[in-house]
Amino acid sequence: MFFCFQDALLVRGNCIDLELKDKNPYHGWIEIKDDVYDPSRLLKFKKEVFYQLYKPTKIISCNVEQYKKISKENKELLEEVQNTTLEDLQPNGKRRGQLFLIAPILQALANVSKVEGFQQEVYQYFESIQYEPIELELPFQKRK
Repeated sequence: MFFCFQDALLVRGNCIDLELKDKNPYHGWIEIKDDVYDPSRLLKFKKEVFYQLYKPTKIISCNVEQYKKISKENKELLEEVQNTTLEDLQPNGKRRGQLFLIAPILQALANVSKVEGFQQEVYQYFESIQYEPIELELPFQKRK
């Protein structure tokens, strides 16, 4: 999305809710005009609402052209993502907080998948990272 819009900004900063949740307040989002697109929360906000809710601090931003000039910081971020380990996703791991959105989605996909063994693989993965699956009731699932 960031690369698709000429006036898009990639913004990073510390958000108070993340600091309270998992002691790592560092977060990134995309701003286009008066809107904020938050990929972690899978939500779109009006910019003023986002800033009132999450009170970001230590904000840095860049446009597409600036981003393309790979800086030392971008290389370090890329290396951090590439070097994420299973331990980083454990209960005390440094990237555990990133599971709060993706794990329920993965669980829902596994539960409705017709691919043999997929559900078992997902639940084995959850077990390996000590993630407790949640009770899900999705609109497309039949009620009992």
